[in-house]
Amino acid sequence: MRLPCPVTLFSGAVAFFVIVSLAQRSGVWIALVSAIVGTIAAPMIFELPFDLIVMWRTYPPAPAIPFTLLYFLPLLLVELASFAMLPFSPFVRLSRATLFLLAGMFLIFAVWALFGFVYPATPLPVALNVISKILAFATTVSLFLPPEKSEWFVRQFVPARQEISQ
Repeated sequence: MRLPCPVTLFSGAVAFFVIVSLAQRSGVWIALVSAIVGTIAAPMIFELPFDLIVMWRTYPPAPAIPFTLLYFLPLLLVELASFAMLPFSPFVRLSRATLFLLAGMFLIFAVWALFGFVYPATPLPVALNVISKILAFATTVSLFLPPEKSEWFVRQFVPARQEISQ
């Protein structure tokens, strides 16, 4: 099964155009730079925790720790550098929606871990991989939501109790 790569590419393209449309109120160039930065960071939101989990499940030659770090340290630096570019966009805001989507991705990772965090070759690990990648891209898009759209559920009126009038 080779499904995750097209899903990642499609999610990246969708995220790029959604971020451009959300950031277009400040001009074309700022919207394009914001979309590029967001699209670079989106797969890394998935990859950083994934690499931290998978790093210790590989079988490098002896001595294992130096070879593991030799392989994964550049990846971790690229992932952190992509996160460091996010503040260059004036539209990036951390919201509850962002944190809920990130928590959803971590929940999918936890379910995947229940099944041994196996390589996505059978339908269930592939589905968990795809869902977690889509949630990572949605997390990135939620970083670019304007305040009125990112706080939609905070403003919902939920009565704590009703007063009884006499």
